[in-house]
Amino acid sequence: MRAFNATFQTGNFTCRRVIIGKPAITAQIRKLESRFSTPLLDRFNKGVRATELGKQLYRITRQYHDLEAAIEVLSNPILSPGKMTLKVANASSIIVMPLIA
Repeated sequence: MRAFNATFQTGNFTCRRVIIGKPAITAQIRKLESRFSTPLLDRFNKGVRATELGKQLYRITRQYHDLEAAIEVLSNPILSPGKMTLKVANASSIIVMPLIA
């Protein structure tokens, strides 16, 4: 799912977010497509574009990265900050978010 989501987001099979090469990403996506018996991505010379089914799958799985991070924090109490609430106004997020990072 990481390979598919990264490819969907970048529009190509060369994804820096996934630490595997282009042939491995392509193979993983083809394996995923075989489960659906239909393409999830339309391939073009300059990249890829999601099919309607690919868009639906992405809407379901796009939170995968956030869930993975939440599970990591839950499984490692040292990383868990306890109960924390942070409220940031939309206009100030451009300034505040880099500071938090």
